[in-house]
Amino acid sequence: MRRRTAGVDETRAIAAGVAGVTVAGDLIVLLGDLGAGKTAFVKGLVAALGSAEPVTSPTFTLAQR
Repeated sequence: MRRRTAGVDETRAIAAGVAGVTVAGDLIVLLGDLGAGKTAFVKGLVAALGSAEPVTSPTFTLAQR
């Protein structure tokens, strides 16, 4: 599925919707350029699943030297 959003709030709202239909063991693959909103999506997903754990970008961590 592809979805274009107008901003972070919309991205997180879509992620919350996805969270509502996921079950343990599901695999969600996110693909996009730097700044595409992958981390925003994951933050929305994690929050909708009830976790308060911080979410950081793995790309940012790898790029930081």
